[in-house]
Amino acid sequence: TPSEIVYLYDMTGGQLLTPTASPIRDDEEYRIRHGYGYTTFMHNTAGLSMNMNVFADKNDPVKVYSLNIKNNSDTDRSVVLYFYVDLVLGVDREVSAPYILTEMDIKNNIFYAKNSYTEDFKNNIGFISSSESIDSWTGDKTEFLGKGGSLKSPISAYGENLSCNVGAGYNPCGVISVNCTIATKSNKTVSFLFGQSEDYAKVIDLCGRYADPAGVTSSLEDVKRNHLEFLNKVRVNTPDDSFNTIMNGHLMYQNLICRMYARAAFYQSGGAYGFRDQLQDTLPLLYFDSSITREQIIRCCAHQFIEGDVLHWWHDEDGRGVRTKISDDLLWLPFVVSYYIKVTNDPSILKEKVFYIISDLLGEDEHESYKVPEVSDVCEDVYMHCKRAIEKGYTKGERGIALMGGGDWNDGMNTVGVEGKGESVWLTWFLITVMGEFVPIAQMRQEQGYADELKRRIEDYKEAVNKECWDGNWFVRAFSDDGTVLGSKNNTECMIDSISQSWSIISDGTGPERKNKAMESVAKYLVDKKERLVKLLTPP
Repeated sequence: TPSEIVYLYDMTGGQLLTPTASPIRDDEEYRIRHGYGYTTFMHNTAGLSMNMNVFADKNDPVKVYSLNIKNNSDTDRSVVLYFYVDLVLGVDREVSAPYILTEMDIKNNIFYAKNSYTEDFKNNIGFISSSESIDSWTGDKTEFLGKGGSLKSPISAYGENLSCNVGAGYNPCGVISVNCTIATKSNKTVSFLFGQSEDYAKVIDLCGRYADPAGVTSSLEDVKRNHLEFLNKVRVNTPDDSFNTIMNGHLMYQNLICRMYARAAFYQSGGAYGFRDQLQDTLPLLYFDSSITREQIIRCCAHQFIEGDVLHWWHDEDGRGVRTKISDDLLWLPFVVSYYIKVTNDPSILKEKVFYIISDLLGEDEHESYKVPEVSDVCEDVYMHCKRAIEKGYTKGERGIALMGGGDWNDGMNTVGVEGKGESVWLTWFLITVMGEFVPIAQMRQEQGYADELKRRIEDYKEAVNKECWDGNWFVRAFSDDGTVLGSKNNTECMIDSISQSWSIISDGTGPERKNKAMESVAKYLVDKKERLVKLLTPP
């Protein structure tokens, strides 16, 4: 269900339309073009051509709906435009609705919405405005839709002025209306704004600037130019045009905007930072703008406990996050730092100093804790943050390989080693890789003794994993607390797991013969040519 909608009511023809294919859809063609930083919606119907650009400014906290309407008919057309926003201003609409307060600033042509009872954003001011003078408005969703009404046919969107009711106690929304006349064969552009700020003066300034069509045009061109300049830094050319298309812009755009900025993946749209997630996401960005990776490294160091473990994820507003016993999160820090230095040839990152955080340690039977940690008095450089991560992450179980802990890279295996005895083959490969990459960094810091210790640990791991974890044609995935093997030919579920094979090669943790056999097994059991995919494991 769309939560932001532009409606057009044609007073001449008596039709309610939308430039988008939802919530109102007629029989004419709708076209949607997604660009870098903007989307264009196009629809021709009832003698009107609608072309709407939707984008967010690269700096200002404002989203713009810029609608151009062309009157193709032989008579002037009178239309009423409605901009509808379903207000939540919190996590759950049912919880936040009673506390949302709306008001209208007639002088400055701005509709305000605020929720002073939200924990993290009580000082934020939501706003709606237009490049045209607002003729009427309402903060009451029930009034706009009608009792039992729907977004497809809101009862108050048929040319009549809205009630201008605002305040608290309503079923909250924000709707503004604008009346326009479009001469025959002429165009008219109307922009609607939706944004937030912590200062009323800033809101007034923003709305004033974007009320000017030149300001909207300039903002959109800046967005397009900024993205193209960034994405064109690396270009790929192969015989496969479809591969080139997705590689040259689209994948990196999704990575930057969805993963780094919005942090709003389709199934995980809470806006939190994930320790391992965003560190991984920054790796390809090294080739476009290494400062993004550097910034994320520093940010992650600031969410590391003095004991060496880290927050699995956290919200940036107050730092509230989850402390867990997941075993791989912390190790991505030295992994990414090593890669950063290798790509940029800039070891100065190691000297950046960052404070640790402190919080209650997890109990023996406590798997995670969600709270706001405190900043400690201990401040060390990034090198020591990496070293503490390695020392905390280096473990050995009964078979001499790494302990699974509260889960490794596969969060779905979070109970395999929850009692502290389960072991992970993949994590062992990963530790071999991390420690191997850190050896030259330790040597760079004149810590040859530590470098030698890392080398010894690597060889111990290699010996153990090759002795205990080879299943004849591939490496097993893990051992649970009770000793049950995962990823073995004897398993009816998870007979073979992908990353235990691929990382045996990435880590260079085994010999050529086993590498070849492991990948042959991947090709045989995990590569599904019919469905054109590689399975994580099989059977499920």
